Amino acid sequence: MAVATQGAPLLPTALLTTAPKWTRQDYMQVWLNIFIKFGDSVQIYLPMVITQIVSCEMGVSRSHERMLGVALYVTLMATTPVAALISNRYSSDS
Repeated sequence: MAVATQGAPLLPTALLTTAPKWTRQDYMQVWLNIFIKFGDSVQIYLPMVITQIVSCEMGVSRSHERMLGVALYVTLMATTPVAALISNRYSSDS
């Protein structure tokens, strides 16, 4: 962004301004993001705990437990880009 007057050189006004301060909405968005990340971590951790408890009660071998864990995390890894594509497709911005 530059300011021009007649006959004067262009001055970069972006370099002259100070950094904006955080607003209340900025802090609210940060806290919301923290809560969402915490919820995501619980959502990922809990199925593994439940799977381990159930597999111990059923007598499933450790190799089958590992395969279940790998299947869960591969599924989560595959759904992340798909969720982004669906979000972009159905967003109200376009």
